[in-house]
Parts: sequence; C-alpha cells; structure tokens
Amino acid sequence: MLLRKNSLRYKVNSLIKKRHSNLFASRYDNLLSYVRQEVSSPNAWVYIICLVVLLFIGGIILDFNVLNIIPIKLDTAQKIIDQRASNIATIMSITLVVVGFLMNNIAVKESFSYQMLFKRSYFYPIIYLVLSVIAYFFVVSILRDCISSVQFIRLVLIGTYMALFILFVIGYLFKRIIQFTNSEKIVSLLHDEVIKEARNNLRQSLFREYSKDLYRDFMQQAGCDEYNFMDAWDISKFTGSFTVSDTALSGIDEEASDEKRILYDINLGIALKFVNRKMSDGRLVFKGLTLDIPLARLKDDYVWIKGTINSDKEKKYMRKMLVMKNPPPLRIKEVSTPREYLDQKLEEWSSDGKSTKKLEQLLGTYRELYKMKVQNTKSSNDV
Repeated sequence: MLLRKNSLRYKVNSLIKKRHSNLFASRYDNLLSYVRQEVSSPNAWVYIICLVVLLFIGGIILDFNVLNIIPIKLDTAQKIIDQRASNIATIMSITLVVVGFLMNNIAVKESFSYQMLFKRSYFYPIIYLVLSVIAYFFVVSILRDCISSVQFIRLVLIGTYMALFILFVIGYLFKRIIQFTNSEKIVSLLHDEVIKEARNNLRQSLFREYSKDLYRDFMQQAGCDEYNFMDAWDISKFTGSFTVSDTALSGIDEEASDEKRILYDINLGIALKFVNRKMSDGRLVFKGLTLDIPLARLKDDYVWIKGTINSDKEKKYMRKMLVMKNPPPLRIKEVSTPREYLDQKLEEWSSDGKSTKKLEQLLGTYRELYKMKVQNTKSSNDV
C-alpha cells in the first residue's frame, strides 16, 4: 500500500471524483450494490452455506435467549424435525412449478430478460437457501442422539425460524417474477442496467486517460521528456541509411515471458528519486504509462538517459515504482450487455411500428446516455 502522496492511483481517483462526481454513488449505495451483485450471482451458494453452518454451530455453542419465545418440549421437537424437511421439500417443489409457470408468461421471452430476472429476483440464493435448510434438518435429525436435549431443541427452533423466513423469501421471489410479466417494467429495469453500465465504462475510460496525463505531466515537471517515435531513430549519427538505435531496442527482452499483468499503480516518490539521481548525467526521457491496462513483464527502461542503457541495478530499482497486479478472474460472459440489448430493441421496435410507448422509453434512455457522455468528456485542459 503506497502513501497517498506517492500514489498515482490515489491522485487520479481524487481528480475524477472532484470533476465527475455524478459518476460516483455514495459509499452506502456502492456497498449495497456490491452485496446485491455477490448475493444474486450463481456462486452465491458459498455465502448461503456458510450462513447456515454458522447458525448450526451457534445453535450448539451459544444460548440464544431470544429463541425461548416459543417453548417446546423434547417430544415436540422430535416430531417437528421429522416433518420439517419433507414440508420444505414440498414447498420447494411447488415453488419451482409456479416459477416455471410465471417464467413462461413473462412479457419478453428473451435471454437477456431471463438474465435480468434471475439477477433481480435473487432466484439463485433463494433456491440455495431452501436446499441448505433441507440439509440442515437432515443433519439435525441424524445428530439428535449425539447432542444434549437443550441443544437439540435450540437447533429445531433455529430451523423453524429459517423455515418461516423461507416462506417470506419465496413470496418475494413470486412478486419479483410477476413484475416481469409487464413489458414496461422490463424496459424500466433495462434503463437502470444501461445507465449503470455506462457509468462504469465512463469511469474506467476517464481513469485511464487521466492516469496517462497525470503521469506525463508529473515526469515533465520533474525535468524529463516523453519518449516518442523519432527518438527511436539515431538521426545524430546518420550515415546514409536509417537504422534503429540500440537504445530504443534495449527495452525488448527476447527471453521475457508473454505473461502480462495489470499496471495497478505507480510510486511517484521512487520515480522522482530516480530522476533526481540521473538528472545531471544528460537528457532524461520516459515512456508513457497508463494504469489498469496489461503491461508485459519485460525488462524495459521506463526512464533513462537518452543514448544510454540503464544498468541492471538501475532497472531493478526503477521497476520498484511499478505496482503490478494479476488481472481479475474471467467471469462467465453474459449473453449480451445491457447496451447491446438496448440497441437491439431500438432496431426491433422501430421497424414494427407498434411499440410506440416502449420506443419512447428507449429514446429517453439514449438521451440520458448522451447527456452523461457530454457532461463527462475530458477536455484538453482538464489536467
């Protein structure tokens, strides 16, 4: 973790938040959005299982006084445990039948609509929760002779509360799926998804542009010149034919791996120390760098004296200014992005001439996208 004064990433983020605040939500909204995204993903089973396991362990170790609101005897608990698993399994079967019927009647039967439905209805975590609670009751039933009667009754009460909670979440699931039988609701949800995607794309684009400009300005203010194509030709030693200078090729390492990592941050403090140390030796040039893009792990000279090659020790010291990270894991590619689906619907509804109201909603989304783009375009004098 770099100090803020030395971190290019921190400076770029601060600048974007100051000049493009409309692209950022509050911390609470960001946290809520992150939780929703994680919980609604197909991989949410990890969180659900961990939650149920924690409740099981807590029921054995801890004494929850709040559970004693419903006093039950051991015989009653044994009867309940034999029935609950089958009850919940029956409820799940009925739920899947009803969900299948509702999905058959959604307004827009397309892959992207189903994609939004699963995301907005929390279908995956609800199904995982139901299956986990069924497994919970099976485990408690098997362990009834291995734990004390007090612990057994406590676990049965916890399972009963979870079964009641399942009824509420299944009702929520039905409510959310029913909303997708209304085509106007789908268009409204599409609008939200498109605007959210546009904000993310604009933030990423602006971040890369500002990081490139801020790094260039920092190095130029330190007394360096940006390396360009003309520097690759050794004009000063022209002998009748153009040849690429050895210095220009010094950054190419033929034995280097093709593996690439993401340039996450640049330590400006180390860069400045290197520049001050080499300034008296001649004209310093630097190679432009941009954050959040793949950077080959080559033994490049990112800052060097023109006409010379950095020593191995200098290269090693200079590479300390680069903070590298592995690229994020590849996610399963979605059927189509919200913007692609928006463009598809615009073309489709414009040609049929029947969906005038829905077409007006789409045009409203395009107007908002255009307005956002205009408000958040980086001008040449922004940095």
